[in-house]
Amino acid sequence: HTHTSRPILGTINWFGIHVRVANITVRGVVRLYEGDPAPTAPFAQLLNIENGEPIGKGGMKRFVPWEGSQSSASRDYLVVITDPRPKSLELRTAMKRLVGSLSGEALKKCLVINTDTPAENRRFLKKNLPTASDGSGTSGGSSLRIMCDRDKEWMREYTALGEKRYSMTVFVLRDGRVEKIAREVEAEMLPLVVKNAISSLS
Repeated sequence: HTHTSRPILGTINWFGIHVRVANITVRGVVRLYEGDPAPTAPFAQLLNIENGEPIGKGGMKRFVPWEGSQSSASRDYLVVITDPRPKSLELRTAMKRLVGSLSGEALKKCLVINTDTPAENRRFLKKNLPTASDGSGTSGGSSLRIMCDRDKEWMREYTALGEKRYSMTVFVLRDGRVEKIAREVEAEMLPLVVKNAISSLS
C-alpha cells in the first residue's frame, strides 16, 4: 500500500462529546477512517462465548446487517465496542453502565468485542449481567452481545489496538462502511456516546 500521511486532529466534537482522534499511520498499518469500507470477513473469526467456536460466515451474516438476507434490515447499523486489554475493568464498567442505560432494542444493535476467553466472559456475565448470560451474546431480547477476539485479528483489521496504549474504541458501522469512530473512550462516557450515535443515525 502507498501510505499518505494525514494530519493529527487532536480532539473533535463527536455527537456532542469531545473525544481524542489521532489520525496517524504506525508500523505500516493504515488506520481506518470514517467513510472507509467496513471489513466483514474478520467477524467470522470471532468466538461465540457459549461454545468457544468461531461464529463463521453464518454467524457473521446474523451479526452484520448489510450481510444478512433481510432487505428491510440491510440499512440498519451496528455499534461495536472494543477493548484489547484482558479483563479490562474499564470495559466491564462500561458494559454494566451500558446495560443500565440503553433499552433492549438499542442493546440489540451493540456488540462488544474483547480478548477475554469465552469462559471468562461467561463468568463475568453470570456474575454481573444475569439478563445477558446465555453466552451467545444474546438473551431475552435485552442483552448485550459479546464476542471474543483472542488473537486480536478483528482489532488489527479495524485498527483498534491504538498507537501508544490499549484503550476502548467505538465503531458505528452501516451499509458496509464505517460511519463513526471514537477512540480512547472512557467508561463513564460510553453510554452517552452510544446513545447519541444511535439517535443520530435513526
